[in-house]
Formats: sequence, C-alpha cells, structure tokens
Amino acid sequence: MAAAQPDATEGVHAAMSGTDIIHEDSDDILAAEFALGVLPDDQRAELARRVEIDLPFARLVAQWEERLDPLSTEFAPEHLPPAVKRAIDQRLFGARPARRGFWDSLLLWRGLAGAATAAFIVALALPALQPVPERLAGSLTAEGTSVTYLAVYDSATGEVSLAHLSGDAVEGHAFQLWVARGDEAPTSLGVIPAAVSTRVAVDAATRALMTSAAHMAISLEPPGGSPTGLPTGPVLAVGDLLDI
Repeated sequence: MAAAQPDATEGVHAAMSGTDIIHEDSDDILAAEFALGVLPDDQRAELARRVEIDLPFARLVAQWEERLDPLSTEFAPEHLPPAVKRAIDQRLFGARPARRGFWDSLLLWRGLAGAATAAFIVALALPALQPVPERLAGSLTAEGTSVTYLAVYDSATGEVSLAHLSGDAVEGHAFQLWVARGDEAPTSLGVIPAAVSTRVAVDAATRALMTSAAHMAISLEPPGGSPTGLPTGPVLAVGDLLDI
C-alpha cells in the first residue's frame, strides 16, 4: 500500500522553516511571501483563494504590496526562456552535479529561499523598529542678566551642547545647569565652565526628562555647585526646549 502523501501546506511550511523549531509561518510572513511571489504555485493558489474570503488576511497582503511596490517601479517583469535561465544559472552557480545529491535537494533550496525571504522582510521592517533620534533646542536667557546660551540636546549621543553667546563669568561663583518639567523640582546636570561653550553628558536616569515639555536653566552657585541639590542663587538664563 502506498504511503499517505503529506499535506502540501505542511510540506511547504516545513521546507520554508529549515528547522524543527518553526512549525508554521505567521499570517504576516505568509502575506509578505505572497506579495513577493516566492511561494510555490500550489500554496500561492491556496492563499489567493484565502485573500478572497479572509478580509484580515487580504488587508495584510494589500499592506505588503503597497510597502513593496516602490521596489519594483523601475523594473518591468520578464519571462525568460528555459534555455536562457539555464545559461544564467550556469554563469552564476557553475555546472550542476550529474547526480542528485545534497545541493539538488528541493527541501534545501526551499529552506534557503525561506531564510532569504525572512531576512529580506526583517531588513524592511528594521527601519520602522529603530527609535528615531530626538533633537531639542532652547535659547537660554533672562531679564536683568547678560548671560545667553544656545542649548541643543541630541538623544543619539545623550549630550547637551551649550553655545555661549554672551555674558561673563562671576568671580567666586560657578554656573550650574538644570532641567525641569513644568513645576517639578529641577534636576542638576552639573556645574559647567562659566561663560564658555561646552558639552554636558546627560546620565541615563535624567534622559527621560529631556523632552519638549521641559525647560533648562543656568543658576549662579557657590564654587562646586549648589550644596542643597536645588538652585540657591539667581537664575542667569532659562528657556524652553523645542523639537528641531
């Protein structure tokens, strides 16, 4: 008696995974493979029928087709004659062995195709998953003082760049930089060199404060900075942080 034939879909899934760890593809991966046109004819026909009756899956396919469409705008589809394709394969991969063996395994090539497809999809998705660096800027100044700075915060480096525009150091005192949100108590970013441009590293715990809802200020403090952890002297310059 002939052995029962395995289900075509299960065979494709097993071949596409290449291992026993992954047993079936998610609908999102299937939709991407369907849009890319890399599936075998029988599975593609099955998914085409599913697109007609499964609205959520049809939406996934439409999203992937829209995402992939810009990649094909400069290329016209072309069906190669078998002889031409064999010549291209020969040029790219060299002569094929005369007998069937490891490198002729359909299961292997489908597994490699599945791995390549997965890598391609991950490459497309990575830019969307990466956090977008944030840059904030503020003009720090105040009435009654000549001290003016331009502050720029870059979340990618975790640093505040302070460009000194005007104002002199005050003998026997230090300039201290602060950040605060609304009416919250300010957090010190440390003592800065007075009346010069500089860069200040923002520690990991304080970076959460660095948003467009915050403002920065520079106060006049005793040498070494405020002894209380809060501003004790007059505010020489202050300004809101804005997205740039």
